[in-house]
Amino acid sequence: MRLKKRMLGRLRHSAHWRCREKVLVIESDDWGLNRTPCAELLRLVGEPSEWASEQTESSEDLVSLYGLLERHLDVCGRPTCITANFVVANPDLARIGRCDFETYYDSPFDTDARLLAKWREGMSRRVFVPQYHGRRHMWAESWLSDLRQNVPGARALFAHGATGGLALLRGRGWRHHSEYLEWSSGTEAGQDKLVEELRDSFAIFRRAFGRESRSTVAPHYIFHPAVERAWKAVGVLYVQGCGYRILRSRHGQPETLSHTLGESSESGLVRLVRTVKFEPRTERPSHGVQAALRQIRDCFRANVPAVVDSHRINYTGERAYAGRSALEELLTHLPINEVRVLSSEELGEAIGNGGSYHDTWSGEGRALTPIDPFWRRWLRGVLSAFNAHRLAVLVHAP
Repeated sequence: MRLKKRMLGRLRHSAHWRCREKVLVIESDDWGLNRTPCAELLRLVGEPSEWASEQTESSEDLVSLYGLLERHLDVCGRPTCITANFVVANPDLARIGRCDFETYYDSPFDTDARLLAKWREGMSRRVFVPQYHGRRHMWAESWLSDLRQNVPGARALFAHGATGGLALLRGRGWRHHSEYLEWSSGTEAGQDKLVEELRDSFAIFRRAFGRESRSTVAPHYIFHPAVERAWKAVGVLYVQGCGYRILRSRHGQPETLSHTLGESSESGLVRLVRTVKFEPRTERPSHGVQAALRQIRDCFRANVPAVVDSHRINYTGERAYAGRSALEELLTHLPINEVRVLSSEELGEAIGNGGSYHDTWSGEGRALTPIDPFWRRWLRGVLSAFNAHRLAVLVHAP
């Protein structure tokens, strides 16, 4: 089994889309998600996870992050940018409380005028590229169930404004998984309902940022084929984070699929793969600066775009100073002025269009130089067919 996994890993690496340029993409999830530090409350019922200290971004956090990114210009003279994946609504705690936790209500994330202005400022400074992450980041009914049943700690966290609930306990992260799938039962939203909700969610995104989101990443990387079909229906072209895709098997067990960079999905979407881990916090000692630099340089040697997996938690609240310092060190030691920094949309367009893409900010035509011979495209097709077969066996077979 281990030999088979190693062989598949090597085949996937060989099949990745490549180009002559050194390309860096920084993808960062969970922006806009309402979080309140709650470790002290959680200690009354268990051990808090690292996510218990997560905090909604402040204007000060954003201004400091933007200044850092502006100081590091890429080979084209463009400032380093982050693809910031947004959750576009948050629980409306007052309404949920008034109905005794029977019904989930939310409110759009753009009601905070000060934060919205700062997000837009990041766009005007060409360092912040918003994309769509999700609507809730959890299966809301499982959270409401904890509240209705008065599970110890659930209502105290609710009163504190800790919207992550008991899933913020160490070892309980799967408690409210996930936005597109209730893990415990395997329940999924119907296709028509999902498309309708996505249309509304993407309209919130468009109203906030004045642009469409052409890429997305599923919360917790959990999504089945019906979700991809719904994404396509609302205009998504590129799917982030497909190197580690989690499925619920028909027996209720988690299974993973690993796709290749540039692979075409069953719905014709371009799959993007995160090839570098950068989570510079004490709980993730193997995901710091030195490890990320090694992974990035390995990608560059292989002519594979370095797509960085990071999260908002590193750059906000009590972790902000250390996280920004680590990012500064990473960009300094690359060095970034020898690298072309792209957004996820730009990379996706280049992969799907023979290397050509449009600059996110100016709209001008740009191009990468693909190294994508027939045999590599053929291998991606073979691996895509293999994954489609495995998915059918894991999820759909009786």
